Amino acid sequence: MARWEYLAAQLYSLANKDSMAIVWFEKAIKQTTDPFLDVFARLNIAALSADGKKDAVNFHLSQLLQMAKREKYQAFRDLIYYAAAELAMSQKNYLMASNYLNKSIEFNEKNAEQKARSFFLLSEANYLQKKYIEASSAMDSVNAQLLTEKETAKANSIKGPLQKIAKGFITVNREDSLQKIAALPSAEREAYLTSLLKKLRKERGIKESEAEQGSSFGGNLNSGADLFGTAGATGFYFANNSLKTKGLSDFKAKWGNRPNIDNWRRQSAVDRNFSVAAIDTDEKNNKSANTAPAVLSFTSLEDSLPLTPEKLLQSNNAITESLLNNANGFQYELNDAAASIETYELLAKRFPESAVLEDIWFQLNNAYKKTNQYGKADSVKQLLQSFYPKGKNNQILLNMGKEQTDPAIGLYQDIYNQFISGDFEKALLKKQNADKQLGSSYWTPQLLYIESVYFLKNQQDSIAKIKLNTLASMFKEHPLAERAKTFLDVINRRKEIETYLSQLSVERPVEIPDKKIDLNSTKAEDLPLTVKAPVKVTVPVSAPTMPGNIKAAPIEKALAPETYQFNASDSQFVAIALYKVDPVFVSEARNAWNRFNQERYYNQKLPINVIRVNDSEQILIMGPFANAAEASTYTDRNRPQASSRVTPWLDSSKFSFAIISRENLNLLLKKGETGTYWQMLRNLFPDKY
Repeated sequence: MARWEYLAAQLYSLANKDSMAIVWFEKAIKQTTDPFLDVFARLNIAALSADGKKDAVNFHLSQLLQMAKREKYQAFRDLIYYAAAELAMSQKNYLMASNYLNKSIEFNEKNAEQKARSFFLLSEANYLQKKYIEASSAMDSVNAQLLTEKETAKANSIKGPLQKIAKGFITVNREDSLQKIAALPSAEREAYLTSLLKKLRKERGIKESEAEQGSSFGGNLNSGADLFGTAGATGFYFANNSLKTKGLSDFKAKWGNRPNIDNWRRQSAVDRNFSVAAIDTDEKNNKSANTAPAVLSFTSLEDSLPLTPEKLLQSNNAITESLLNNANGFQYELNDAAASIETYELLAKRFPESAVLEDIWFQLNNAYKKTNQYGKADSVKQLLQSFYPKGKNNQILLNMGKEQTDPAIGLYQDIYNQFISGDFEKALLKKQNADKQLGSSYWTPQLLYIESVYFLKNQQDSIAKIKLNTLASMFKEHPLAERAKTFLDVINRRKEIETYLSQLSVERPVEIPDKKIDLNSTKAEDLPLTVKAPVKVTVPVSAPTMPGNIKAAPIEKALAPETYQFNASDSQFVAIALYKVDPVFVSEARNAWNRFNQERYYNQKLPINVIRVNDSEQILIMGPFANAAEASTYTDRNRPQASSRVTPWLDSSKFSFAIISRENLNLLLKKGETGTYWQMLRNLFPDKY
């Protein structure tokens, strides 16, 4: 019975009848004895209740945690805690989610697939908490073959970059710790190193002899006595426990822990395993892997500290290089502009006189633009111009508007132009070839959006979803990200919407014309008829002869003026010219402006029509407005909204605004081009158009 109720709830959920689905899920919970069904029913209820109902999520979260404590659910605690973590993630409580996921992994015994999913979600939760080292560690534990296809693709794409970033932050943490110890007063530093040395010796299993305990850590260890030369009262060596203990201690002091195998002296790798990350300077000094490890002593620990200006400079350079590499990884490999900005800003703040400051400001300029922080982008651009006027990065910014400094940027701009103009097949082929060589580094939100529109037009919803999901994840701060999410929701409900529209019966009210006389009325009054007297026409017998020099007067035709004339008092349309834009995107632009007007000017009727001027130019005609002042006010207020809100997917080079009267519009259509009229308008209003 419970299983049938669960299936009924799923059917209601698919039919978007959430309230009924919740009712049947609750019935299944009351009837079931299957913990799997119980857990998933609660998870579905929480998901259906999540929209604006935080209390419902908290209630089912508490129910899941109570289930985890009950004895009959002990074998399913990994699944229960994973479900609880998903609910915590939905509320953006990533710390709580991490705790639940760690418990899910702890209680997982044989379910490898569930463990892979737990590690995968744990990596995401740690990343969102900016715990990048822990995120990389969790991702390294993921068995990607047990995930879904989408999760596998994501895991494979971020695993490598995460490892590099984690390695960079490990270096930064180590160097920061060494600098902190080095900055201590001499007495405190010596006491700390002495305590650390004892701790490390204990971890390595080294017990100091009485002679070593009395010696200075800065000098050499006292040489041990001859183990076999102390016979006498002590008797045979291997029968004397005190001698054996001392011998083992002396051996470990010299050789460390060694396995009981042949050629044990050559096991340098074994000894290297005892190296401590906090004092390991092999990587920093680029030592060979075959180099023997330093002897564990007070001197070796002190030598690893940046106590001299030269060593401090090396330490700071290691931090700078690691942070810069991490920022680049965030920006270009993980497409996380926010994290890259945070890292660049930290680097610029810590090392304001660094040799890489020029590169930091240049990359910050790019990252700020990617997150639409144009004010900050202009600020760092001015810093580059002030401090590095002849630098290569400043020259790139100065020439950015004149020519494409990076051929790849021009390549993807050409792909965008081909898409927007309707040359889809060539654009798709060129993009596939470009992506194979350059990856996703040069993708733009506009390109991804128009790709999704193309695939949606061709009924390829699955590909359109991939493009929109990529847009929403790569460009989270871009205005198109929110539109992509709305677009995804519409695609997911496409069949439902189409069915609704096909069954919708629209009845328009009958418009009754205003007539002075109702021809259908039986009560209409008879109008008096006026009878005219017949006209008598006299026809001459022969027509008079006309003079030969008299010609018929030419008929004058009313011709439209051949030049544009502007009259501010005439009613005007707002015109948006579109250049080399495919009809699919022209229609999308018309719909976008129509939605905008309905939101902004809901109390006005602003019809929008599309007029084709020639093969490459079309105009969106909006209005009419009472006069030029009203039309110009509309363009002044809303033209800045075009690229940021209304049609952010349309490049600014693809459209331009104007106002135009009906007479000028007729002449424009007769001439078949927009350039002449637009130029006249620019001459009249150079500050507007």
